[in-house]
Amino acid sequence: MPHPHRDLPVPASRQRAAIYARFSTDMQNLRSAEDQVRICRDLAEREGWEVVEIFTDLAISGTTTNRPGLKSMLAAVDAGHIDIIVAEALDRISRGLSAPARIYERAADADCRIHTVSEGRITELHIGLLGTMNALFVKELANKIRRGQRGTVERGLIPGGICYGYVAVPRLVDGIVERGHREIVEKEAAVVRRIFAETIAGDSPFAIVKRLNAEGTPPPRGTIWRPTTLTGTRERRNGILHNPAYAGVIAYNRVVMRKNGESGKRTSRANSPETVVEVEAEHLRIIDAQTWHVVQAAHAASKGVPVHRQRRPKHVLSGLARCASCGGAYTVISRDRWGCGNHKAGGTCENSRRIATNRLEERVLGARPAFDERF
Repeated sequence: MPHPHRDLPVPASRQRAAIYARFSTDMQNLRSAEDQVRICRDLAEREGWEVVEIFTDLAISGTTTNRPGLKSMLAAVDAGHIDIIVAEALDRISRGLSAPARIYERAADADCRIHTVSEGRITELHIGLLGTMNALFVKELANKIRRGQRGTVERGLIPGGICYGYVAVPRLVDGIVERGHREIVEKEAAVVRRIFAETIAGDSPFAIVKRLNAEGTPPPRGTIWRPTTLTGTRERRNGILHNPAYAGVIAYNRVVMRKNGESGKRTSRANSPETVVEVEAEHLRIIDAQTWHVVQAAHAASKGVPVHRQRRPKHVLSGLARCASCGGAYTVISRDRWGCGNHKAGGTCENSRRIATNRLEERVLGARPAFDERF
């Protein structure tokens, strides 16, 4: 499709200008972009430039070059449709060290120059100095955000997203809406307790999610439960079985996010354990400390062990005995006595009856009733 301005005659005194406007987050609004366009248009009129195109990127960070408006503008520059790029400031076009230089060189190759309201005509000196300053600004802004999040954690609040078992409950504090408060969703908390109890009983994540899916239990996200929903990544301390929030602990700075300047995609990397900040948050506790430590110790012991050698049952009936009342796993409650894991871990089952290991094995293997009047 031909460009609408390709065949228009261009007087020597009327150079073709493209206005570029951008703002970073959805906390801002369209008026920000409109204001940028207005002052850029005023500059163009004063200089005698003809505004032939307006490009915008709304609620997109300047740290990435993967922006529809910027890509369209640079394509028009490459095609020779634009003589001048006009923006409010260089940081509207791009932030960082390398990206502004690449954009500047690409425009120069097409005999197109960059002019901003704040800095005037952009030269190599601006690219070097302002690019460095913008990069430092982005870094300092990230540091300030982390400091703010650390303060949020110290107050027992969660700066991140919502995990399974909790619901966000914003509160009004001194006339300001304070986010980060969480309350336990008991229906989901019961599922979390069940997952831990069945894990202790020797059930694999695959077996647990298979039952959850068969029962139609809604998963945290998506349409079905998956084993990775439970296991996650131990180093990143995610997944239901490794999330310390269930044990009443907020773990902050577990991962660091990195953004690719070209694609804009963010990837995470696990931080070293000594940089993780932990804060007690008893109001978030869903499982008891003993249950948490048993599961973590079991996973730590299996680290580096081939899958076919993991989860060797300690008893003949480990992972096989079920509660007749709720269908949950019957686990070893004390040294040699079994009981309902759901009753022990979450109180979601009323079956409090227990049985000794030798009697349970004798009656099951001997095809005798699990309980009789003598028990």
